[in-house]
Amino acid sequence: MPKCQLLKPQQIVTLFRQIDVLTVNGKTLAQACKEVGTAEQSYYRWRKILGGMQVDRAKRFKVIEQENVRLKKLVTDLSIREVSLKEARVIVREWVKRYNEIRPHKSLGYKPPAPQSRVPRFIQKQAVSVQ
Repeated sequence: MPKCQLLKPQQIVTLFRQIDVLTVNGKTLAQACKEVGTAEQSYYRWRKILGGMQVDRAKRFKVIEQENVRLKKLVTDLSIREVSLKEARVIVREWVKRYNEIRPHKSLGYKPPAPQSRVPRFIQKQAVSVQ
């Protein structure tokens, strides 16, 4: 088997079973792995991940792993969007405050607009009725 070849779950389960059969028939694990064409490290990794799974369960496991990776990416993307939206809201609030309360306007004699816009309505009504 070529070095660093990615195997499908069915192939892994098949190789795993072949190694088990060879070890039951009296060969050492190293000999069984060499005969099948894989390393002992791979056998232990497969045993850790796949254990005693059947082929159909191994396929399903692989599909679930891929779905899990996709969902993790989706959650990461959504959390990044949420953070950027919160940052945008803060920036817009600061801009609105500066535009409506702090920034001087030429039409108001370079005074900030907030004092004129914050006059209570009942005072405005009284001022209109007096004139």
